[in-house]
Amino acid sequence: MYISDLSIDRPVFATMVICALMILGAISLLFIGVELTPEVNPPFVTIMTVYPGAGPEEMETLVTKPIEEGVSSVNGLKKITSSSTEGRSVVNLEFEFEVPIRLAAIEVKEKVSTIRNNLPKDIDEPIIQRFDPSARPILWYGISADIPADEIRRIAENDIKPALEQIDGVAEVGIVGGLEREIQVNLDMQKMVSYNIPMTKVLNIIGNENMNIPAGRIDLEREEMMVRTKGEFNSIDQINNLVVTVNSGVPVYLKDIAEVKDGFKDVREISKINGINSVSFSVKKQSGANTVAVADKIKKALITLKKNLHQDMKIIAIDDQSVDVKMDLTNVREAIVLGVIMAVLIVFLFMRDWRSTVICALALPTSLISTFFFMYIMGFTLNIMTLMALSLIVGVLIDDSIVVRENIFRHMEEGMEPKKAASIGTKEIGLAVMATTFTIIAVFVPIAFMSGMIGMWFKSFGLTAAFAVMVSLFVSFTLDPMLSAYFMRPIKHEKRKENWFTGFSDRLEEFYKKIDSNYRAVLQWALSHKKFVVIGAIIVFILSMSLISLIGVEFFSMEDRSQMMIDIEMPPGSSINMTDKVASKVESILKKHPDIKTVFTTIGTDGDVTLAQLNVKTTPKGYRKTRKSIGEIISDAREMLKKVPGANIIINQRGMEAAHEAPVNLYIRGDDIDTLSRLSDKIMPIVKKVPGTVDVTSSLKKGKPEIQVIVDRLRAADVGIGIGQVASTLRTMISGQVASKFRDGDKEYDIRVRLKEENRNYPVIIENVSLSSSGGNQVMLKDVSKFNPDLGPMEIRRENRERQVVIASRLKNAALNDVVKNIKDKLKNYKLPRGYTMGFTGQAERMQEAFGTMTKALFLAVIFIYMVLASQFNSFVHPFTIMLSLPLAIVGALMTIFLVGLRFNMSVMFAIIMLLGLVTKNAILLVDYTNTLRSRGINKTDAILTAGPTRLRPILMTTAAMILGMLPVALSRAPGSEFRAPMAISIIGGLIASTGLTLVVVPVVYYLLDEATQKLKKKFIPNRS
Repeated sequence: MYISDLSIDRPVFATMVICALMILGAISLLFIGVELTPEVNPPFVTIMTVYPGAGPEEMETLVTKPIEEGVSSVNGLKKITSSSTEGRSVVNLEFEFEVPIRLAAIEVKEKVSTIRNNLPKDIDEPIIQRFDPSARPILWYGISADIPADEIRRIAENDIKPALEQIDGVAEVGIVGGLEREIQVNLDMQKMVSYNIPMTKVLNIIGNENMNIPAGRIDLEREEMMVRTKGEFNSIDQINNLVVTVNSGVPVYLKDIAEVKDGFKDVREISKINGINSVSFSVKKQSGANTVAVADKIKKALITLKKNLHQDMKIIAIDDQSVDVKMDLTNVREAIVLGVIMAVLIVFLFMRDWRSTVICALALPTSLISTFFFMYIMGFTLNIMTLMALSLIVGVLIDDSIVVRENIFRHMEEGMEPKKAASIGTKEIGLAVMATTFTIIAVFVPIAFMSGMIGMWFKSFGLTAAFAVMVSLFVSFTLDPMLSAYFMRPIKHEKRKENWFTGFSDRLEEFYKKIDSNYRAVLQWALSHKKFVVIGAIIVFILSMSLISLIGVEFFSMEDRSQMMIDIEMPPGSSINMTDKVASKVESILKKHPDIKTVFTTIGTDGDVTLAQLNVKTTPKGYRKTRKSIGEIISDAREMLKKVPGANIIINQRGMEAAHEAPVNLYIRGDDIDTLSRLSDKIMPIVKKVPGTVDVTSSLKKGKPEIQVIVDRLRAADVGIGIGQVASTLRTMISGQVASKFRDGDKEYDIRVRLKEENRNYPVIIENVSLSSSGGNQVMLKDVSKFNPDLGPMEIRRENRERQVVIASRLKNAALNDVVKNIKDKLKNYKLPRGYTMGFTGQAERMQEAFGTMTKALFLAVIFIYMVLASQFNSFVHPFTIMLSLPLAIVGALMTIFLVGLRFNMSVMFAIIMLLGLVTKNAILLVDYTNTLRSRGINKTDAILTAGPTRLRPILMTTAAMILGMLPVALSRAPGSEFRAPMAISIIGGLIASTGLTLVVVPVVYYLLDEATQKLKKKFIPNRS
């Protein structure tokens, strides 16, 4: 080969090329970011609109529907989902992955702007955002101190937040909990009626009296002077002394009809750490920023800040994503180092020569370090996927060098001098080595370009692995032959000095020769029992495929990251105090578990005071007193909390992603909310009876008490009152309206006007509210309206502009596909009303899409492998012989996960695709050398019987190197290993089974196919001799 001969003739050039690659890789490593997961940009855009005081049905009708209709024509839109709750509408747009999400977001903004006039005028402006996974908080901290809650909040807002937001890489610091300052104007309804003062007048006066307005400038002879009217409030007394009206010549001040106080906003969220009220803050990093670096800067800044804060103030770390990142980096780094050591040890045990071992081992650091340069060029980060790629292919990277070096070594043993042996040995094995490498690349490249979310997730894995393998091929054709030519000594067959190592080496050689002879005997038997071997292989494959039904299928293995999320759902209409009381009880119960360390509670999730969320941290995996897994701790928590009255408690395991969506999501879609409610009530008990389901809930939470004010339009029109006037007046009375801002230093605080508490919480007072008619007369609200108490839905969900209810379930000791199948069986005869549909969404839907994508990648990989092999061997037949090892690998993978007790998931599916490229290596080595021997005039049977034992040693060596290289990953029990270990275990099982079966089955099939080919040639191709 030209490249190997060039390296042998110009060793300094070859050395410099390899050194350049390593230097570039080492420098690139300094600039590569560190993350937990790959940076992906899902094609999602969210439109959030706030309309204070509006109920879910009003939000759906007035806001959600118009927005859905307006954006439905955006190009590339795949799905529209929405949620309408009290005062809030959230519309989620999912686009096809091929759509540039930045352009899509711009188009969405344009569509929303077009329909803005169709939305209520007094809504907050719709917020349109692209979904950015990197925008999730990387840090959560809690602040506690023996000082008032408003003071803690003030310190967090004025001291901590500005200091942290100045740090490079920090995007936003969010604050939760504590008390927020607000100037409150609490009106007395009776006094307003007695003075005949409408609420709108109060709002207008406060707004008009609190302003600084520039009047312009006066130009004098030598100077100019600015003129402005200064009327901003600078004290509460000024607000109190505002003249609202003049009654019979006597001024009526605001303090005569209202209580003005410097108070706090209504508490709608509570933050607690281990049951103690606190203020918490989260830190979001900028997109592309290094998670670990940003987190380290934050920690250093907090150490400095603490010195200037209140001496009793404690800043407690609640959640730190950088810890997970560092832990994963450490675990995978250790797995790579151990894999390298084990792979090198295998080389030494087989070759029993330290020089050969060093030559082969150099392929590992050169390939691994050079790969960092490629990662930097591609913009990849060090994350769970790229590091897993490097850890799993450690044994693969040394394979090419092993095969090349073993062939060179064999020629040297036959008496050839090193330089000649390096040239001839590399040329002789070059075709087989390229074929094995290109088949591996043929597998990784389709993986890297899969579509959808799964393709984005695995892209960095596939390309990182492909580049590392390409570098290892380059090293095996340059560095290995060059070092073999100059670093190795000629092998002299003379009497050696006896020592412990030579004795050990001789015993190993006898063992290897015994294996060779036994394998030859097995081959002879197989060639004389060809039908039995082929039929046996087919039966084994069919039996292994049937194991899938026994194994069970899931999306991903849940990781044990020592965290669980507990959601508390209170009955509709529950107050925040009631929710806090139940959450406190849950906290006290959880503290009794010996492995639960920290409970961080947030009450008022998404503005709903009936919801509480508890982030529970346990003792790290491996250090627990009970020695239980996180799944078992979750079961303990369910048992401990099942007797908590008056609340629905849902427990989710938290993995590497912050989201904790239920695995099973059954949707029912239709138009009528009452019909959906009845269907949900009937189907939920059916789902609960399915084995493996737990914490079954429905998204339709009805029953929130409400008072519906129904205006008599005719009567209202007669007296000159409009519906809008009624609605806005009621909202101002109860929720309040911000009339202006109160400036204190460089801060501004809301001046909120509403009825005083005893008025606004008393329905009879509301009925007697006075409205100003168009003629200036005062009309009682009860004279033009009816008040009907009712129960309304708390949330209305929609998908593709159709109402839906989602019945969600968590899993307990059951596979996702088994539960979904059982639910389908239970509901297959259930008849829905006309116009209503039912199906699965969420994880089940994504799992089906992902497996479909992976199956396409698998078939594409098979086609590419065939094309590579056909090109390499210049034959249409021999690739089929080699590719027979592919189904044999699946046998091993499925049997292994069945015996180990794992489930078939995306990790296993990916491992099987990866196996397609790895296992062809053995068959390539056998077929290639058999063809070489036949080209030298040896008959077919003798060529097979000679090629097998000759190639057995490199086959066993490379397979053992791959297996031991992956063994640390397979045996790891560190946090996060639940995702990596199944992949390594499946590959190891596939390699073992495929190697054993390939060594017997492939030679037999080679013989049979060659016989069939010769017969076809004789039949269809005329003899031209």
